Amino acid sequence: MSSRLRGTAATFLPVLVAACASSGNRAAIASDDCALRSQDSTFAARIPVYRDCAVHRKARQIETGVHPEFRPANRSNGCYSAELEYVVSPAGSPDASTVRVVRTNTAEFADAALAVVPRLKYEPAQRSGSPVAQIVVEKFEMTPNGVTTRCAQDDNPSPVTSTKASPS
Repeated sequence: MSSRLRGTAATFLPVLVAACASSGNRAAIASDDCALRSQDSTFAARIPVYRDCAVHRKARQIETGVHPEFRPANRSNGCYSAELEYVVSPAGSPDASTVRVVRTNTAEFADAALAVVPRLKYEPAQRSGSPVAQIVVEKFEMTPNGVTTRCAQDDNPSPVTSTKASPS
């Protein structure tokens, strides 16, 4: 290798290594797998909003003692479950106008979970060191005796495709 070629390689190699190293996190964040979906357009109508895979630090629930108030009429159902999706603002509060039921096994339990969302508190997501709005998916589960728990596999909730609800 000529000295001129070695000099050129010595100049550009550190630049190339630094560029590759610094682009790793941005590449993961810019991934097509993390792009907003068509149904997310309602979330992004007012402010920029991101999925959890597009932020450097995900929104984290800090109010953990809040549970749906639900008394089932039929206690024979093994487990009640509702999965909700909504935007957590850069201030750390859920945007009640964005809440939608993704899936549930009981509409009444989903209603109880919807009522809880405005009382939840979050540490907001961050992107490049600044708080941002993030789409959050929360799963609420409860057994007939009122204990919040993880539901068994055979009690998986069914998808709800047309329900869009917001807490009253």
